[in-house]
Amino acid sequence: MPKTLVLALAVLLGVPAGAAAQTVNPPEAIVAAAADCWQVVGSAGVDTAALEAKGWKMGTLKEQSGKAVASPLKFYGKESSGVVVMVLPGSGACTVVSRVSGLDAYRPLMDQLQTRLKQAEPTLKAGRAGGNGAAFLGGGRIAMIEPTGTKEEPSVRYTVTVETAAKKGR
Repeated sequence: MPKTLVLALAVLLGVPAGAAAQTVNPPEAIVAAAADCWQVVGSAGVDTAALEAKGWKMGTLKEQSGKAVASPLKFYGKESSGVVVMVLPGSGACTVVSRVSGLDAYRPLMDQLQTRLKQAEPTLKAGRAGGNGAAFLGGGRIAMIEPTGTKEEPSVRYTVTVETAAKKGR
């Protein structure tokens, strides 16, 4: 998990996803993490206890020397997955980042995500977001998935938040 935590910080700082050597994850693992985020976001914010109950464990950031790095972000990972889940306490948002196998992986990933979220939220509305992303709205939540990374090391970022938090510009 340490490599994925370094990656999460790198993604937030604008470093290409591959720079932190995150592993490629199958669409099913990314969709499962995104669905977990969807389920733990509510009007009171992100329920990190519920996230942990789903098997996500909070990690720590460390310098190469091993010294802990303070961060307001909370990073979560699973032993069987290279997907990273990030939560900024008080923001009401849950974010998933992961490498994908290639540029051609984005469309199937978004389709699988839409199917999974519709199972959890039958009234889900979906549409395009930006040039290559997708947005989802339902159950008082709003989410967006978009490609990130580089052509050589493509990644994806998914963020879900409470609809009212998104409207307030949080």
